[in-house]
Amino acid sequence: SGGNVGIGTASPNNILELSKQVSSGIGPILQLTNSQYSLANNSGSSIQFRGYTVWGPGSTNPRYSEINAINGGGSVPKRIEFKFYADTDVKTPLSILQTGNVGIGTTSPGALLEISGIRENQIRLTSYDTTAAVDETIGGIEFYSSDTGNEGVKASISAIAANTEGSAYMTFSTGTNTEKMR
Repeated sequence: SGGNVGIGTASPNNILELSKQVSSGIGPILQLTNSQYSLANNSGSSIQFRGYTVWGPGSTNPRYSEINAINGGGSVPKRIEFKFYADTDVKTPLSILQTGNVGIGTTSPGALLEISGIRENQIRLTSYDTTAAVDETIGGIEFYSSDTGNEGVKASISAIAANTEGSAYMTFSTGTNTEKMR
């Protein structure tokens, strides 16, 4: 229909549209299978996003991004990688391992969240509140326990607005969110 291809629909709205009525669960499912190398180490499937067909592997000016599902093998776990290619610069800014570990700037995170960079690594918590009042929490980190019968925040670090001009102070709390240090 108008150059669009529809599977499960007679009137697709995009170049490729998959349609299936699913009463429960997830669907439709687009499955990519690398059958020749499905058991090989570090093999898998990929979805590439390109702006121009002349860019890509082997091009003198490749610029595209891709999502790779990789089988892993040996000491390398199964993972999903988000990659960006710009000329000869290849970056993998985000990796999610089958263990649940997430890596930003690393393809082999050794903790639930590992952020890796050359220097000046920062985590930014941004408050979009443009009218923060004195003693209002701007942002923070909470340490939560799911222990049965003892659930709750066990410690926290917070940034608190000190005035309406943008100054702030930090608090460190433990127990039932009792401030211990400022």
